[in-house]
Amino acid sequence: MPRQKSLQLPEKRVVKANRMVRAKVKLTKLEQQVLAALIAEVSKEDSRFRLLQIRVRDLIRRSSSNSEDFFSRGKEICRSLLDASIEIQVEGNDGERTYSGVNLFSRCDYVEGKGLIKARFAQDMEPFLLGLEGRFTMYLLQFILQLDRRYSMRIYELLKMREWLGTFEISVQEFREILGLENKYDSFSHLRKFVIEPSRKEIGKKTDIQFTYRVERDGRTPTNLRFYVHEEGRDKFPDSASQVDDDQIEKPGETTDTTGPKLDVRDIFLKGLSQEQIGSINNLDELEEEAIRRARKENPNRSWTVIAYTAAKIMEDLWRGQ
Repeated sequence: MPRQKSLQLPEKRVVKANRMVRAKVKLTKLEQQVLAALIAEVSKEDSRFRLLQIRVRDLIRRSSSNSEDFFSRGKEICRSLLDASIEIQVEGNDGERTYSGVNLFSRCDYVEGKGLIKARFAQDMEPFLLGLEGRFTMYLLQFILQLDRRYSMRIYELLKMREWLGTFEISVQEFREILGLENKYDSFSHLRKFVIEPSRKEIGKKTDIQFTYRVERDGRTPTNLRFYVHEEGRDKFPDSASQVDDDQIEKPGETTDTTGPKLDVRDIFLKGLSQEQIGSINNLDELEEEAIRRARKENPNRSWTVIAYTAAKIMEDLWRGQ
């Protein structure tokens, strides 16, 4: 049975660039909820950022938080968001990585008597929120507001980013960085016990998706997480696609990547392009063939998922370099 909508309030959607979804950002649960609510107020017709306004009372009605949380910490939340930034990683054609810090807001006010939060995003945030034509993630605001755990919120966004594919793979290192866990839960068993499993249960109970996952290892060291995403109400993936126990160790060089949908390199590549851009490509077969060849060479003995995503990135680099 579909979950009920939040108290007949109009549905709002959060839309952000995938680069922002994968960005490193350290925010509390309430700060993440306020940020999502403000993003949901950005209109697709906006060409520049305007002063946005949300009511604390509306946030309370939509979310799992109680009134004391928001009303008592409104000023603190605004002050923190005004100082907050996201860290974006960009890799150039030469393989050189650039890490850029971008401030979220240029203004954030809390009107205590009226319970209003007023904010304007910083101009540098425009590529991540305005004029998005491809490579963006969209979800209903109500789901992020109903989650109690800040880790659940970040994992939910990551999975919604690749929901259309049904699977999402990420290195354990990047997963930790995105969730701000570089110096926490050093043991993978603790990471799974205190972060992944509680998030899996909460996301499955409170949102429009569910997920299972598998762990890929190099010897005894967990290296990658492969998530399987499925919509609420659909049958779960078979047991062979659920999480792998710590004592189920693969041989060096092998992975647990044996199930799940076969990814299409071309689909991954085209998903991020506009119709106009797609129409301008006249050598798609050659690009795909060359990209897969290079991806296999760069990733010997790796899973098809790794090869497919690598090939899609190579396809983009080849296309942009023409």
